[in-house]
Amino acid sequence: MDKTRPPGAWPTRAAHDREAALRRRRRLALVLAADFGIDLDGHLIGAQEVAA
Repeated sequence: MDKTRPPGAWPTRAAHDREAALRRRRRLALVLAADFGIDLDGHLIGAQEVAA
């Protein structure tokens, strides 16, 4: 990788960083929900059909 290019020249790197940050936020939300005993089945899309 050529580090002399401006940051905008690496759109895939920026997209990767955004996706990684989103995964970290989701993981943290799941861990916090588990710690507080929150049942997420009713909050997940399609969970009603799977649970039935």
